[in-house]
Amino acid sequence: MAARADKPEVETRRPMSNREPCVVCRNGFTVTWCDTHGIAQCTTCGTPYRILHYDDAGKREDKPPECLFSEDSMEKTRKFHEATGARLSAVALGLSFPGGYDVATKEDIQAGLDHGLLRKETDE
Repeated sequence: MAARADKPEVETRRPMSNREPCVVCRNGFTVTWCDTHGIAQCTTCGTPYRILHYDDAGKREDKPPECLFSEDSMEKTRKFHEATGARLSAVALGLSFPGGYDVATKEDIQAGLDHGLLRKETDE
């Protein structure tokens, strides 16, 4: 089943410390890498975070994690996660390749489709 999310509106969020909870599900900050370099997902809700930061010259910078969602996307994801307990798919968000790293299960993806957070891909 192919599902895709509309690209979330990305904005630079207030940096957070590693001790703060996830800004969406509010659980402890535990992430796992996805296929996009420097980006990881919350293991509880699937929210993506920029973990590795670079300056304009490509040199690593020491910065705290930043959520990649706008306030609107965070609120939609929060409501979805609270209603279903499901996680967002890194593949559907365009952050991982099909078959790549993803915290979402088939059931999570189906919940995203059922709640209108994801949509089936078409060949139109």
